[in-house]
Amino acid sequence: MSSLLQKCLVRNRYSLKSQLRLSLPPIRTLRNAPKFDEFELYGKKLNNTEYHPQKPENESPDEPFDWGVLQDKKGGTSEMERMDRIIKMKKLGGMAQGLLIVIGLGVCLNIYLKWANVENWWLKTFNRDLKIDEKKLSFDKTGKAEGKAIKLPVIDKEELKFDVPGLYFWGGGKKVKFPRRVTQFDNLKLRDVCLVDDQYNFAVDDRGNLIEWNLKDNKFNIILKEQDLQKVKESNGCLYGLNKKGEVLIIPYRDGDLDNRLERYLALPGKLESMITPWKRGPRYGLKIMTDGLFDPSIRENKIVDFDVGLEHMLLLSNQGKVYSCSTGWKENNELRKSRGQFGVPSLSQFDKFPELNRLYEIKFLQGNTDNQKIIKKISCGGFHNLVLDSNNECHSFGWNRFGQLGFPITYMMEEISYPKLIPMVSFGQFYPSNENIELRIVDIDCNEETSFFTVEVSTANNRKDVKRSYDYFSMGNGIYGELGNGSVKNSQWEPTMLKLARTDTNDNINEWICNGKSHHLLMKSNDGNILSWGLNDNGQLGNGKEKIKGIKPAYMPRILECGDKSFEELSGTKLKLADNSQQKLAIGKDSCCLYWSSYKQV
Repeated sequence: MSSLLQKCLVRNRYSLKSQLRLSLPPIRTLRNAPKFDEFELYGKKLNNTEYHPQKPENESPDEPFDWGVLQDKKGGTSEMERMDRIIKMKKLGGMAQGLLIVIGLGVCLNIYLKWANVENWWLKTFNRDLKIDEKKLSFDKTGKAEGKAIKLPVIDKEELKFDVPGLYFWGGGKKVKFPRRVTQFDNLKLRDVCLVDDQYNFAVDDRGNLIEWNLKDNKFNIILKEQDLQKVKESNGCLYGLNKKGEVLIIPYRDGDLDNRLERYLALPGKLESMITPWKRGPRYGLKIMTDGLFDPSIRENKIVDFDVGLEHMLLLSNQGKVYSCSTGWKENNELRKSRGQFGVPSLSQFDKFPELNRLYEIKFLQGNTDNQKIIKKISCGGFHNLVLDSNNECHSFGWNRFGQLGFPITYMMEEISYPKLIPMVSFGQFYPSNENIELRIVDIDCNEETSFFTVEVSTANNRKDVKRSYDYFSMGNGIYGELGNGSVKNSQWEPTMLKLARTDTNDNINEWICNGKSHHLLMKSNDGNILSWGLNDNGQLGNGKEKIKGIKPAYMPRILECGDKSFEELSGTKLKLADNSQQKLAIGKDSCCLYWSSYKQV
C-alpha cells in the first residue's frame, strides 16, 4: 500500500501544463479533492518513520490541495524550466547538425569541381617522387589551372573549309561545345534559320521554301514550297513565317504528320506569277494572320515588314511604323493562360480574359503626335515583355517586370505593365559626368527571355563642329545565368548596367545583337566580324568549348575547328571572325546557336 501511494505521489509531481507540453495524458482530478495527505497520517504506523510531504508555500487550509503543482526546493529549478532547457538544447543540436551537413556538402562539391587541382596539390605535397600528370590540367593566359583539359572533336579531312557556304551548329541536347558543320547544308545559302529543339528546326532556302531539319535523325525535308518566305519564328508550338507580300503565315508544325499536314492549307492556285507565263500559278497558303480592317489606307499602310515573338505572344510592325500584337499558338487553351501585359493593350491586362489566338490588336499608345511624325523603327520581344524603339530614338517597354527588364522599379504596381511606357534617359545618364556637354541616344535594342539590351550612342561636343561619337552597351533584368554581362549573377536589375566587354580595340564597336525570346544566352557581332558570347552554357551554347555552366562576361568565341587541331591551347587567343561581305549570319535558339550563309538581305 505504501509503495503504491508513493508511486502515485511521484507521478503527480508533473503539473497539468507540463503534461500537455510533453503530450502525456492529463491527470484526472478528483471531484472532492482531499485537504490532507493520507500518507502523512498513516506513514509512521506503516514505516515507523514520520513523513513530511512537500506542499506549496502559499497553500491555504480552506482550499483543496492541487496534486499537479508541486514546487521544488527554494533556489532550485522547476520541472517546467528543466524541460524547457532540454527542448532548447534539442533544437540547437538539430540546427548544428543541419549546418554541419550543409558545410559538408559545400566542401564536397568544391572538391569535386576542383579535383584536378586537389590531385595536383596532393602529388606535390605527399608524393614528390611521383610524376605529375599535366595533361589533366588546362591553363588560362595567366597560367592558372582551370580544371580538366578540354578535348577537341576530330575533324574529317574531307570536311569543307570555313569559306564554303553551309551551316555550323553548336549547343542543343547533344551538348555540342564547338561549332560543327551540318553536312545537309553544304554549299547552300539560306534566308533565315529558326532553332527550336532537338526534334524540330527550320530554315528558309534562297527560294523562300520552308525546310524542316534536325540533328537527332539527320532529317532534311522541304515542307512548304513556293511561298517566298523571308523569315520564320516559333512561339507556343506554332511556326510563323513572313512572306514577300508582307503576310504572316501560321504554320502548325506539331499537329500530326508534318510531311502531309500543311497540304490541307494549300488552296487553289493564286495569282499569276508572271505575265510571260500566264499558265503558271503558285499554290496559295490559306492560313494567315488576318489584317482586315486594321490597316489605314490613308497613310498607305498595307503590309507587315517585321515581326518578333515571345513565349505566348507576337509583335508585328507595319510599313508605316505602326505596331500590332496578338497571342500565339494553334490549339486554344486560354483558360490556363494569363496575360502579363505583353500585348500592350490596357484592356488585355492580367485582370482580363486572355485574348483569342492569332487575333491582332493595335497598340495605340505608341503613336506620337502627328506634328513630329514619330514612327516605330524596331521591335523586340522577350518571354513576356517587349521593347519598342521609335524614330526619336526613344525606347518604350511593356509587359512583365518581375526582374526589372522593363527598366522600372520592381514593385507590386509595376510588376506587370500593360501599356507602353517610356524608359527615361536619365537612367543611362548616371554613367556619365554631368558637367560635360553629352547627348545620349538609344540606337539599338534586343531582348532575351527575361533580360533587355541597349546600344547607346554618346555624342560629346566641345563645340558645334567638333562632335565625338562613341557607343556603350547596357543591360537590365534577370542575370542569374550571367546574361547581364557585367560580371555578376544578380537575378534582378531594373537600372541599366554597363556591359564589361573584353575588347582590345576601343573602336571595335558592336553592330548587332543576336538574341531570342526564349534563351538565357546571347551573341554579339562587332564591326570587324568578331563574335562575343555569354550567359547560360549548360549545353555548350556559348561555343567556347568550356564546361563552365555560365559565362558572366562577354568573351570572344574561338575560331572554327580545322582538321589537324589537337589541343585547346591552339585555339586559345583566336577569334571567330565572319566574312566582311555580310553573307555569314547568326541565329540563336533556346539552348543552341548556328552560323549560316545568306545572300538575302532580311527585311
